[in-house]
Amino acid sequence: GDIVEVDELNFITIKGRVKRFAKIGGEMVALDSVETAVKKLYPEFMHAVIAIPSDKKGEEILLITTNKDAKSEEIVSYYKDNGLPEIALPRTIEVVEEIPLLGTGKTDYVTIKKKYSR
Repeated sequence: GDIVEVDELNFITIKGRVKRFAKIGGEMVALDSVETAVKKLYPEFMHAVIAIPSDKKGEEILLITTNKDAKSEEIVSYYKDNGLPEIALPRTIEVVEEIPLLGTGKTDYVTIKKKYSR
């Protein structure tokens, strides 16, 4: 279930997990791709993306970020400028002091999900 990248020296880097998807209006959206887009827009900050329940479309995307100046308008503009799908836009932004991490340094999605799921 890992998504990996192999570089020119045949080193393997784990990029994400296949199971991290949101189902929005019947379509599957890879949460790792949303995180990647936000990291490119705001590279100096930490971000995590999760799917939370939505009454309208099944699930919606929640962006948790350490960027206190993150704005939906900037993210929408970035998506449009880079040909990214509107369905993959985070609908809610939650600003935090720090992103919970596991002992390995990876994002602790279990803790984030427990805290932010409705």
